[in-house]
Amino acid sequence: MSAVAAKPAAGGAMNPTAMGVGVVMLIILLAIAWQMAPGLGLMALIGVIIGGVLVGFGVHFVPVGGAPAAMGQAPGIATGVAMLAAGAGVAGLFGGAWAAEQGIVVAVVTGGIGGGLMMAITCMLVNFVYVFGMGIPAASGKV
Repeated sequence: MSAVAAKPAAGGAMNPTAMGVGVVMLIILLAIAWQMAPGLGLMALIGVIIGGVLVGFGVHFVPVGGAPAAMGQAPGIATGVAMLAAGAGVAGLFGGAWAAEQGIVVAVVTGGIGGGLMMAITCMLVNFVYVFGMGIPAASGKV
């Protein structure tokens, strides 16, 4: 079968019902946040939403590939720089949102530390799986 005649994948089309439910849930969450903590709680939630949209937009422009990614994907292990970037972005967003009451400087530092820790721990564990689980040598191609 050629690529022209191939059917779209399951993720190729968005479900409009699910999108509508998501928008309604978002509006409900915004209303709950406004009732619980008017002002700062709502600002933190709006910041997480805007940051999540920006992270999701930016993840699509991260270059993905290379020999380690190809060797990791060959046996079926799901790898992806985009997944790591999205995870770090979301970890940083929630880390910053939890510290929003302490001020902007503390929130930014906490978000940066949260995203950095997520990336460091994930990359370390992925390297352990590559080296000890799959036998891929830990070597750099930049010589």
